[in-house]
Amino acid sequence: MRSRPISRRPRAFTLIELLVVLGVISLLAALLLPSLSQAKGNARRTFCLNNVRQISLGLRLYAEDNADTLPNTNAVGSAYKELMKSYVGLERPSSPRDQLFACPADRFNVDPFQNVVISGSRHADPATGFTSYALNALNRLSPSLPGVAGKKLGSFSEPTKTVLLAEQSALAGFSWHHPGRPPIANDRQSMVSFIDGHVAFIRIYWDGYTGKTDLPMWYDPPAGYDYLWGGEAPRPR
Repeated sequence: MRSRPISRRPRAFTLIELLVVLGVISLLAALLLPSLSQAKGNARRTFCLNNVRQISLGLRLYAEDNADTLPNTNAVGSAYKELMKSYVGLERPSSPRDQLFACPADRFNVDPFQNVVISGSRHADPATGFTSYALNALNRLSPSLPGVAGKKLGSFSEPTKTVLLAEQSALAGFSWHHPGRPPIANDRQSMVSFIDGHVAFIRIYWDGYTGKTDLPMWYDPPAGYDYLWGGEAPRPR
């Protein structure tokens, strides 16, 4: 008698084995996703930090060519960009292509009156001059308000704490990097540069609404914070 050949067909997975494999894959994905999200957030902050550092250097170069005086813009916002952008290699009209002025986390805006997130970004908005960043220039609205517009670099008593440039989110008290509900709240973090040239990711103080829109850019924080809008240490009360 001839013996039958032994079957060599591959053994298939059972349903239980497939479920176990899928469970392991799901567990690994759940463990890896937070790490990947954190890595992406860190990369965005690093990119933003480098943007702020380079723009701030351009502002300092502008000041050196103008009797040590910072741009004397007419309000908080993007007017400074037109005065100094040639110092960072931008000669063409401002546009969304100006990646140096785009924070990669700038993907939403906030209505400060309702304290809610709204669609759009500052960098994509022509009204902002296509920039995610603002010069600390509220003093151009009134000399009694804090800011550095039109002042000399050497005139600040606290150059290591005085804000030169900031993400526009910092002025309003929300964070593109760590958004929350409501978006405007005390200790939201933003990227800022200082008169002395260093850049940091810091907490921004907000004391809440006091009968009207009252945002962080209007006042210096209390002791314990790493920045000043006005350039002078707060006086004891």
